[in-house]
Amino acid sequence: MINKIKFDVEKLEFHASCADGLSIFLLDEVQSYKLIVLSENRGGVFFKGRYQNILNFILNTRFSSRVAFNIFKQRILSPEELYESCLKLPWEEIFPFKSSFKIDSFTKDTLNDSRYSLYMLKDAIRDRLRSKNREDVGVDRDIPDLVILLRSSGQFVSIELSITSNPYHKRGYRLETIEAPLKETTAQALLEFSEWSDEDVLIDPMCGSG
Repeated sequence: MINKIKFDVEKLEFHASCADGLSIFLLDEVQSYKLIVLSENRGGVFFKGRYQNILNFILNTRFSSRVAFNIFKQRILSPEELYESCLKLPWEEIFPFKSSFKIDSFTKDTLNDSRYSLYMLKDAIRDRLRSKNREDVGVDRDIPDLVILLRSSGQFVSIELSITSNPYHKRGYRLETIEAPLKETTAQALLEFSEWSDEDVLIDPMCGSG
């Protein structure tokens, strides 16, 4: 849910994140959709590509828990510098009227305090919106309209907008859960590890044990 800014999808850098240990499968999956891999780490894959290929990947990914695209990348040396830089971003053109957001922070190095960095970004967004008379945008940690991801590595900081407000394993059909649910992405990874084919018989002796 993005308001006025029109993004050129094929010029954007995307980030597909995944659980630890699944990046090897995610990398193969990204490449199978003829997307260009920019870099990878154990937490996911950065890529770009043609619009239709990106859309197909987002709709069908089996291993990614979330896909986001980058809107800001800059050398930042302190949380205070983060605030000043993000205060200049046109947040009023991103948020729809009467919408909400939350921020997830994954920072290190120059932004070694993730919580403090998160608050500085939140303050920059709120102060910018307030200066543009956009008091209709609020923070919602449970069911936000927009999720913002703050990342830092070395001296560089990036801000991403998530394609969905919830991780992909929360697709809406599981309305009730148990004490030890198995994420769909993890279940898919188990099938890949086992080298199972849909032509084979699948026997799960631990099914239902939690």
